[in-house]
Amino acid sequence: MDDREIVAAFQARLRSALELSGMSRSQLARETGECLSGIRFVLATPQHLRYIHDGIKLCRIIRLAKALGVEPGWLAFGEGDQK
Repeated sequence: MDDREIVAAFQARLRSALELSGMSRSQLARETGECLSGIRFVLATPQHLRYIHDGIKLCRIIRLAKALGVEPGWLAFGEGDQK
């Protein structure tokens, strides 16, 4: 898997969890302490991302997972159960 595929798979899991949670992007931003533009960035379509320099930070993934009620390992890597 190249970097673009890894990011696209993460984004698909994040979108799925966000939809299942019933939260808006704004609500997710408030729950995680992120700014709305940060949420938009991690959800940007891969065509709009030239690259993510060092990947998405683990602490950000953990905050997103906690707010969405999903397992961080599932959100980050697609491993294990979603909840």
